Amino acid sequence: MEWLVRLWDYIAGEWRVIGHAPVLFGAAVVLSVGLAGFVIWRSMEWRYGGVEANLQSTITTQRETIVQLQEQLRGTSPQIAAIQAGRDKIRAQLQSFYIEGAVLFNRQVATAEELTALQSDTGAWAKRVAEWTQSNMGEAALAKVFDPGSGFSVNWGKAFNAEHSNTLNYITMLRRNISTLIETAAWDGRSANVDRTPSP
Repeated sequence: MEWLVRLWDYIAGEWRVIGHAPVLFGAAVVLSVGLAGFVIWRSMEWRYGGVEANLQSTITTQRETIVQLQEQLRGTSPQIAAIQAGRDKIRAQLQSFYIEGAVLFNRQVATAEELTALQSDTGAWAKRVAEWTQSNMGEAALAKVFDPGSGFSVNWGKAFNAEHSNTLNYITMLRRNISTLIETAAWDGRSANVDRTPSP
């Protein structure tokens, strides 16, 4: 407010001069105020113009993203979403079986008793895989799990004996076929039934 006091003092001191040309003085004051306002406006525009542009760009991008998501959701039917959820659960369980097979394959066997235990555990693992696959994926997937395919026997250097090597080949075959079921939904014979949730 100090500038108002100075302006008043100036007007009081120069009143005689102002009194001879009041219109010219008024015009000068209006022009000065307008010029000052213009300068302030331009300064604010220069300072915050970039921020406003960035905000507008962000808002536009977000709107475009929302539109894209809405289109995607509109194109995804509840049935397709349910099928995808079923595939995710199937994949997770198959991956669990795959890891179990790796643990069996890597088990150290140094005696006949340890080999017998490995064979027993391998049989139990294969039975769980078979029961779950048949129940949740169907007969075709079950056949695929136990399909020898183009597999070949390997004489594993770490094997305790030939029988141990055969057990390792069996584990390898099952894991290879389980991997195929993980990587493709072509064998999900029952996943199209959206009312069916994979059992544990």
